[in-house]
Amino acid sequence: MNVIKYGFYSIIETFLWLNPIYILNAYILRMFGAEIGRNSRFYRVMFLNVEKRGFKGLQVGKNVRVNKGAILDLTGKIYFGDNVTVSSGTMVFSHLQMFARNNTIPEMMNRKRNMNYLTVISNNVYIGANSVVQGGVYIDEEVIIGCNSLVNRSINEKGTYVGSPVRKIK
Repeated sequence: MNVIKYGFYSIIETFLWLNPIYILNAYILRMFGAEIGRNSRFYRVMFLNVEKRGFKGLQVGKNVRVNKGAILDLTGKIYFGDNVTVSSGTMVFSHLQMFARNNTIPEMMNRKRNMNYLTVISNNVYIGANSVVQGGVYIDEEVIIGCNSLVNRSINEKGTYVGSPVRKIK
């Protein structure tokens, strides 16, 4: 049964990647469990771990734009507020994998645990190209994140953030 489910979601994901009618992608995501607001667009987005929950872990507000090459991990849940832009190549995760220290590779593979989180990106947020947002992060309203940034902790103040890891510059 899992093989069929995985194959089904792989076909949907491939269609979403190849579909040139980007407005249609939001309707397809809605059909398969995502909550998508009005005027939100997905331009050739890749989804990770869809076979576990489907698209039910994705909640998107109004006027959200997720650009080409962005990767959304749906192991946990991802919430986008209104007027959010996710630039090309950005990765948004909703889980972390924890490994035990000082073990051999086979022992680590047996002991790994997935920790699923809710990743929240509030209203009026811009995330620059090739940035990474780790699982469980909260990004407050009216935040700009520069290109190639690593968001590994929550951002609770308005402003502009850059770097790896991010730090406030303005």
